Amino acid sequence: MELYVNVWVMSEAMDAEKGEKVDGKIDLKALGTVVEPPKPETVMGRMMTRGRFALALLTLLCLTSIWSNIIAFNFCLVCLASDEESESKPEPTEEVTTHHEYKTIKFSETEKTILTSILAATALVANFITAPLMTRFGARRVFTIAGITSAMATVFLPISMHRSFAATAILRALQGAAFSANFPLIGVFASRWSYYKQNGLAVSSLVAFVQLSPTLSDPISGALCQGNLGWTSILYGHAIVGFVIFLVWGAVYRNTPAKHPFISAYEKYKVTVQKPVASKAEAAEIPYVKILKTRSVWAIWLASIGNFFCVNVIFLFSPNYLNHVLKMNVSSTGASSAVPAILQFLVKVGAGAISDKLHFIPNTHRLRIFNTIAFLGSAGCFIPLAFISGHGSSTLCFILLSAATGFLGCATGGFFKAGPMVARQYSQFVTGNIACGVDITMIIVPFVIGSVAPQNTAEEWKFVFLIIAAILVITNVIFCLMCSAEPAEWTLTKTDLQKGKEISLQLPKAGWMGDKVAPEVADVKHQQF
Repeated sequence: MELYVNVWVMSEAMDAEKGEKVDGKIDLKALGTVVEPPKPETVMGRMMTRGRFALALLTLLCLTSIWSNIIAFNFCLVCLASDEESESKPEPTEEVTTHHEYKTIKFSETEKTILTSILAATALVANFITAPLMTRFGARRVFTIAGITSAMATVFLPISMHRSFAATAILRALQGAAFSANFPLIGVFASRWSYYKQNGLAVSSLVAFVQLSPTLSDPISGALCQGNLGWTSILYGHAIVGFVIFLVWGAVYRNTPAKHPFISAYEKYKVTVQKPVASKAEAAEIPYVKILKTRSVWAIWLASIGNFFCVNVIFLFSPNYLNHVLKMNVSSTGASSAVPAILQFLVKVGAGAISDKLHFIPNTHRLRIFNTIAFLGSAGCFIPLAFISGHGSSTLCFILLSAATGFLGCATGGFFKAGPMVARQYSQFVTGNIACGVDITMIIVPFVIGSVAPQNTAEEWKFVFLIIAAILVITNVIFCLMCSAEPAEWTLTKTDLQKGKEISLQLPKAGWMGDKVAPEVADVKHQQF
């Protein structure tokens, strides 16, 4: 029995007649198509085809470091506020005065809001610069510089907080500029280093840095705050870890799999199959106007605003809610605020992997289903939480808060996954601009919390939770109406348009390139290695 496979060949030798026949078959190499290298048979050999997972883990830690540096500052403010309350008591203990001898200037609520807004505004502006820089100079160089900048700004924060509000604002701005590299890097990694059948897993694993950061940072920060080293050790510790991680990442990462000396030929083939081939000139010419006219792109960006409005409220201000409304102490606040983040981290990774396996559901429907579960599930927890906060069990409130945060993890099978699917080789721009959702909401959220919940009472937080629920419902409706999983027209390269020609190849039952496939017609888009 014979199998007919349509192969999209991008080569000068496009005609089937130009291919040499070997043992009655067409020589794929003569047509410019890369033949799959032999799959390793030994255990060690198969382990050598998993290098991309180790690189993804290291990249996740780098992304986590940059975000952890940002939220560590917010935890320091909670720590200092608790310290001031302790020192205002009639008989302060010797331990309190010893731990925090390094005093800071006292920031007003307005100044705290400004410090967060400056960070977000800088990140928003820098985001439009970072993506083109990655395209021009490569992700390896740009992201390494961003990580070192974030660590440098963090290590100098204790000194600036001791001396000047203006100096603190400048350092927060540098943290924001460094953060602008996170989402473009995710787009680059997903488009260049992920196997096309594991795209959802790659994206979900990397965007989980938003949850992994408070999971690791908050409990450690809470312990350091109450320990002998005091609040300054929170920032110094985060900075040292950041320096080490980014020096390692800069040494081992490569902008393309083909340039990596420790990636096997089989894995290089695997992560490049079914991906568009674009020259450096084509990749640098980002079609901004066409992208901005694409409905499915706007669906992604608007959904990101709904997602990150909720995320920024929870991860930046949940310590306030836990401390003032649920009456948890500082050390308990650090550990407890990490629980929702851990839950969302696990859900994110799981949802991304599951969405890759549901092949019987069309891709666009899959995006809608996962996004709806995420947004409406979260909203369904925030609404009852709004009415029982301060009136019901603190344990029940905490469970609802954790569940609301956990549901959002399913968004990795929704709008997060849609970016690389729609934008392909321009994913660093489309996925990168998801960061605009982070930055815009990071600017808005402090003013919302400052206006709606200035005293951090249960009644004030009721309106905060209702606002979050409404935004989630509205943005999910918009996403479901406008989203698509199909690659946009502007992702076609000149090679696709000028040299591409569909040819029909006659292959044996064993399958194309050794794959075991059913004897049926299959359409496979392929390209040069």
